[in-house]
Amino acid sequence: MTLLLWLAACAGTKDTAVNCDTLAAVSVSVTLTDDSGGPLAASAEPTVSFTSDAGMSGSCDNIGDTWLCGYEVAGPMTISADAWGYGAVTESVTIEADTCHVIGQALTLALSPVDCTSEEVPGIVVTVRDAFGDDLAGAEVSYCPVDAACDQPFVCEPYGSAFACAPEMAGTFGVDVAAPGFVAQYHEVTVEEDECHVITEHLDAVLDPA
Repeated sequence: MTLLLWLAACAGTKDTAVNCDTLAAVSVSVTLTDDSGGPLAASAEPTVSFTSDAGMSGSCDNIGDTWLCGYEVAGPMTISADAWGYGAVTESVTIEADTCHVIGQALTLALSPVDCTSEEVPGIVVTVRDAFGDDLAGAEVSYCPVDAACDQPFVCEPYGSAFACAPEMAGTFGVDVAAPGFVAQYHEVTVEEDECHVITEHLDAVLDPA
C-alpha cells in the first residue's frame, strides 16, 4: 500500500512540471505616434530607451515601427522616447512575470512636435584672442570629427568677431586654432543637440606668442 501511494505521488509531481522554452520574452513593445495619432515625420530619427528599478537600462531595439525594450526585465520600468523636432516623452509601467517569462506589455507613446526655427545653428563658436584679450588678425580656425579620418579639416566661417564651426553637427570635434606669430592650439569640443538644433558650445582660445 505504501509503495502505491509513493508511485501516485511521483506521478502527480511529473504531471504538474512546467516546461519553459528558452526564448527571452520582450518586456515592453513601444509604438511611437505624433500627438494626433499619426506617424512621426521621416526626419524625426527617434530613439527609445528604458531603465528599470532592478538596475537594468539600455536602448530599445528598433524593428520596423516597433521598439523592443528589455528582455525578461520584470518590475517597474521607465520608457523614454525622443525624436528630432518633437518633445521627449517618458512613461512608467510595471511588468509582471509568470512561472517562465515576463508578461510583455504594448505601449504607445505620443510625441508632440515643437516649433523649430529654420536658422542654421553653429555647433561651436570660437573666439581667438591674445593674453590681453585682443582679437588676433589673420587667425584661422578649422575642425574635424575626432572619429573620422580627416585629410582636409573643415574651415570655420567668420561669425562677427569670432568663427562658426560645425553647423548643425553634433558629436566630438577636434578644433585647430592658429594665428601668425602665435603658438597654435588644439581643442576637443563635444556638441549636443536638443529637439530642433545643436546646442552651441563656445570656445575662447587665448594664444601665446611664438
